[in-house]
Amino acid sequence: MSSLTTLVLGGIGIGVLAGQVSPVYLITPAVTLAALAAAGTAVATGLRRPRLRAWLVALAQRVAAKTGTLDDPAQADDAFQKAIQRVRDPRSLLHVALWGTASWSFDAAALWLMFEAFGHRLPIAPLLVGYGAVNLLQALPELTPGWLGVIEGTLAVTYAAFGIPTGVAVIAVLSYRMVSHWLPVAVGLPPAIGMLRRSSNPRARRGRAA
Repeated sequence: MSSLTTLVLGGIGIGVLAGQVSPVYLITPAVTLAALAAAGTAVATGLRRPRLRAWLVALAQRVAAKTGTLDDPAQADDAFQKAIQRVRDPRSLLHVALWGTASWSFDAAALWLMFEAFGHRLPIAPLLVGYGAVNLLQALPELTPGWLGVIEGTLAVTYAAFGIPTGVAVIAVLSYRMVSHWLPVAVGLPPAIGMLRRSSNPRARRGRAA
């Protein structure tokens, strides 16, 4: 989220300098980035306290045991300790931030290419305002499966508000969502169903344990 917010803030800054958007659009991402930075600092500081780390590891083990996320709940201890090391290592955080920024950038570029394919060149500031708002929205609990209808509607309305023809906005957004989200879901559904069946089969679990 910090990488996404920084990307959006930079794009809006470019748009403000180019006269494409109002400086008012800078407020929300700037406040969001400040809140994320404060939360990250609090977490990194808190994880230096042994009692808090022990409590969080115990919590992770209980969650793993209840949800069946890990066959061996003790694995939660190792996983959490590795996560703590990454949080406390600036080089590791920089590595994660760079890959996160690259991931968001390529995804935003895919959305831009969809508009380009339908004959409309979308400026970077409107592109990132809509893209950032929608992806920050996805940090909330899902209102619909895969945010079906919510993401598409929000993106299309946002871009139409920036003066993009409504028909172009709708078809470009629907095509982007089809390629970037629903096509991978469709491809991954059969293997996921197979894994769920195997994990619910007592014989398969006994064989894996053996």
